[in-house]
Amino acid sequence: MAYGSAGEGDCRRYSRLVFAELGYTRAVAHSTDLLSAGGFLHFFTEDWSDSARFCGTGWANTEFRSYTFSQSDPSEAHLIETPESKKLRKSGDAKPLDREEQAQLKRTTQMDWQDQGYVDEGKAQATMRAKV
Repeated sequence: MAYGSAGEGDCRRYSRLVFAELGYTRAVAHSTDLLSAGGFLHFFTEDWSDSARFCGTGWANTEFRSYTFSQSDPSEAHLIETPESKKLRKSGDAKPLDREEQAQLKRTTQMDWQDQGYVDEGKAQATMRAKV
């Protein structure tokens, strides 16, 4: 799988592509675990559901969720939470958000997080430019 340029520092997309390739090339298990802070996982999974549930994240301490790769656009390696995972979190009956609804929720959450001091968008952008 050719990754090309990450483009504007999009390491999340690149990481999803690497995880997707690992899943395709592993002969035995087709699962990969990722341990991370909940705030980052919203960006990585592109899943903004319940993002305001806790302080700076929608993920509970030691919570796990299961995702699969969307087949609609393999070059982007979008993740979709599995129905089984949603059911375990008791939100399995909820209608999944489409891409535009997720994007709107992301914008709203990021503005809220900026207001609360969790994210400094200007500083984050300057840091990314300095690393490139």
